[in-house]
Amino acid sequence: MKLQRKIPATMATQHPDHANVPYWKESTLSSALSTPGRETGAGTTVQAFVSAQEEVEECISSFQDMGCQEFMWDWEGKYVDEAVVDKLFSNYYDFFKKVRLGRDLFLTFRLPNIWEEKGYRLARAYIGILTFEDLANDLGFGYPPVFEVILPMTDEAKKLIYLQKTFTQVAALKRQTFGDKESRLTYLRVIPLIEGVSQLTESGRILRQYLDLHQREFGRGIDYLRPFVARSDPSLNDGLVPATVAAKVALSEYYRFEEETGIPVFPIIGVGCLPFRGGLSPDRFKL
Repeated sequence: MKLQRKIPATMATQHPDHANVPYWKESTLSSALSTPGRETGAGTTVQAFVSAQEEVEECISSFQDMGCQEFMWDWEGKYVDEAVVDKLFSNYYDFFKKVRLGRDLFLTFRLPNIWEEKGYRLARAYIGILTFEDLANDLGFGYPPVFEVILPMTDEAKKLIYLQKTFTQVAALKRQTFGDKESRLTYLRVIPLIEGVSQLTESGRILRQYLDLHQREFGRGIDYLRPFVARSDPSLNDGLVPATVAAKVALSEYYRFEEETGIPVFPIIGVGCLPFRGGLSPDRFKL
């Protein structure tokens, strides 16, 4: 079965799993600190800290400079710029006119887990996703900029279905309330981010339950899955060796699931550079 979309091979995010100032801020810092009369120390006017406003620049830098195909926009437990797509299209219109967001490059929201934190960000994320499509249509871009989201700390398949059901309800309410034309975006794809060692070793069960619940809820199967294997938090919480073994078990489970169901599975794995965050860095990587 041929998929109707490109599957990205590389992902970046705002996570601070780095030891140095971002390269796109170093020149600004160096210039500020070397200019006579500029304050340093506690009074430094240019900081290494990446603010929420600067994260949009971090996103476009990942696309343009580093060649990443996907950026995870993190809503989990933090303040986030909700107008990210508006700013990307406004500030980099020429770039996205050629390279379409939602077709060639992908912005994927990591939603808050409402079973672990307050749910008001979830409603705002839904409305943002829907209005981003309106903006893209007005600009003639033709693709929903955001159509897939990540659920952190996934431990039950029914939580994935809950996100999909509630998004469909919000999309229908938006159309009814504002008299919108029929939208292409009424169904939200969900990526399960599985983080605990015990959950990773049983993640095949989560996928099978999700397939069954999806069939019952929507009356159809799924054309692909992108389960997300966490390697940074499990390494921090349970140790490098258990996290590595659990990730390998999870990947084996996904292979078995694909063999049994015929549904393509494209796993994602998120690893930090430092040993206690997973130990993946360029000097440890072999092609």
